[in-house]
Amino acid sequence: MKPKTFIDFRGGYHTDTPPSLMRENEMQACENLQWRDGLVKRNGIRQYSSTTFTGSLKGGIATYLNSTYRTILAQDDGAATTFFHGNADTFASLSVNFTTGKGKVYFTDVNQQVVAANGFDDPIVITNTGSWTVETIDAKDARDLDNIDWWAGQWDDGAATECVDDTADAQSTTASDYNLATTTNNDGFYVASDFTFNKITMYGSEQFGGSPVAEYRYSKDDETWDTLTLTTTPTWTDAEANKDMVFTVPSDWGRATSDMVDDANATGRYVIRVRFTTAPSGAADCDYLSLHHTKKFTEITGGEKADYLVTHKNRCFMSFENSVLVNYSPPNVVTGWRIDEVEYFLEGGETVTGLISFRDYLVVFKENAMYGYFGDSFANFRREKLSDIGTISHRSAAVVGDYLIRVAYDGIYAFDGERDVKVSKHIQTDFDTLSGNQAAAVEYQNEYWVAFPINNVILTMDPDTIRKDDAGDFIGAFYKFTGTGDVRVEQFIKRLGTYDTGILQGLCNKPAAPYLSRVDNGADDDSSTAISTDFQTAYLFNDGYVHGFRRFKVVLDEVATTTASAHTLSFHSDYGDRTATTTLTVSKGSSYETHEVTMPYTMDGHNLSVRIQNSTNRGCGLQQFSLSRNNRRF
Repeated sequence: MKPKTFIDFRGGYHTDTPPSLMRENEMQACENLQWRDGLVKRNGIRQYSSTTFTGSLKGGIATYLNSTYRTILAQDDGAATTFFHGNADTFASLSVNFTTGKGKVYFTDVNQQVVAANGFDDPIVITNTGSWTVETIDAKDARDLDNIDWWAGQWDDGAATECVDDTADAQSTTASDYNLATTTNNDGFYVASDFTFNKITMYGSEQFGGSPVAEYRYSKDDETWDTLTLTTTPTWTDAEANKDMVFTVPSDWGRATSDMVDDANATGRYVIRVRFTTAPSGAADCDYLSLHHTKKFTEITGGEKADYLVTHKNRCFMSFENSVLVNYSPPNVVTGWRIDEVEYFLEGGETVTGLISFRDYLVVFKENAMYGYFGDSFANFRREKLSDIGTISHRSAAVVGDYLIRVAYDGIYAFDGERDVKVSKHIQTDFDTLSGNQAAAVEYQNEYWVAFPINNVILTMDPDTIRKDDAGDFIGAFYKFTGTGDVRVEQFIKRLGTYDTGILQGLCNKPAAPYLSRVDNGADDDSSTAISTDFQTAYLFNDGYVHGFRRFKVVLDEVATTTASAHTLSFHSDYGDRTATTTLTVSKGSSYETHEVTMPYTMDGHNLSVRIQNSTNRGCGLQQFSLSRNNRRF
């Protein structure tokens, strides 16, 4: 019989497909190999950045700011999260940090504004217009109230009409014409607005004499006055200066009724009242007032901390820790947030677990659901449940070609806009050993690459290989990368800038020190650790014959080396009942090399599996092998 040649190894590795159902191009093992018109050893993971980091790297983004491609990284030293920036392999610290050292940091960019959140701190915005600016969304979205939206006056506690409107003086810049306090106890002033605010600035506030005692109240939604807690309290006895009152917007702040205020301008509006229960020794004035909201975003989100972020149709969408809500900004900005521009995603779990832009809609993940959020404005947004399968790791979701692929609780799923199918059923045993809630993925070279950092494993899969197996289940051709030592890829970053176009990087956290790595580069890990490959075919020739295997010929390739390289070749007959092993040595400096082996008679049987293993710090691969045999009826 003519020799049979095998050149197609595009079926990926299998752990759960019965040997009798495996196809010829599917493998029992394919470790640290990838398909590149032949099987070749994967490239290494090696340090890229020269900057020394401490603790662990929690997130990063490659973006375009001020005409330069840059990378921004978040470092957690256990006490706080510090941010670094660089446009090559060195990084400098930004003078800002999250006050906690908790959780991963997620990034997105909107019109050259980078937004970062971690689920524990107020989200920040990073920009560069020649110099670096870092501020919270609250600070960036601080709002000054227009004069037409607020009123003010004096509170005359003993008068029949307590409220004396003095809006004109409160809003004019004339010096010392707005009275703050008299010499009568319980007199003071009030401010009313159509909109909530959290800061009142009193320009040119005069120095109070004596020992005044102030009482701060707000109009509660049950039509009573309640104590207002200030975060910045004026020192009334200080010398004349601009003085601020700053407070957290009360969650139960309501509009005052006519029973609470007898000024028509204040009725039906949000009111702050300041009375001096112990009056100063002399009347005190200021020039004018201004009203501001420096915590509008916090008020809109109810103080919940943003975690997952994505830019979709030029808007910043964000979800929140332990929440089913998703808020979104106006187009092209990260300011102007509105309380009504929000959507609820109730079914499928207690919280949103991720966001990603797919095709022309936003995908919102929960642990047991996936939603599509269609439209481009509040007027036409539409929510639709797409699947009962969500994701357990936001970073595991990646768009590759026509597919949205991600890690769910029981496997890896691929969604093509209509069908959502599990594509990892044939490697379920392997998947069950992996910590999927830490998985991080990226589209790279038109493939899905997903890292499981706790397990030091990376899986890759070309979605063009998604197909049905003989049992009718969808599967994809996965290849498995292992043996990276203590190099743990926590997140992939694709660099698209002109200084290193197209390279793939990884945030690597090692016990010694974290660093930014270059993935898919070189022939070893960390420039010294050998990469071990393991290839084993399916059991071949399950055709009802007993085979007499005679000759085996293999074509191996190896990157030019300075020393010869050994490959362990083994044959496994009749589902592993019998094994024979030999060593193949690829010559120094070879490219493609052919080896022929005479098969021992003990390998005769119903089927045969071929296994080739190698452990070097040099590149190598398998192009093809051939088997000659004769048959007799079983």
